[in-house]
Amino acid sequence: LLGNDKIMTVRANADTAVDSYAWYLDGVLQAAETSATYMVDGSELDLGHHHIAVFVAKGTSYSSASIPFEVVQFDIYTYDFEDAVQYNDFS
Repeated sequence: LLGNDKIMTVRANADTAVDSYAWYLDGVLQAAETSATYMVDGSELDLGHHHIAVFVAKGTSYSSASIPFEVVQFDIYTYDFEDAVQYNDFS
């Protein structure tokens, strides 16, 4: 889960140096994202289910991985416990 006011960092770990990274968000190539790390800003996405995929290339070999995630509304509520307490008279 990703709060709509939070940033999630996703990292592609490779055992050796690679030639390129290609990140996709909901099937759309994120052309400016070409490093091993991709930051997703929940405030820029609609609430609901999303999908991140990364394709890693080294020469003519490719590898990929993907993760689903959900953006949820993040609200902070102030709860007044004094108003919620019921007093019982046990006399």
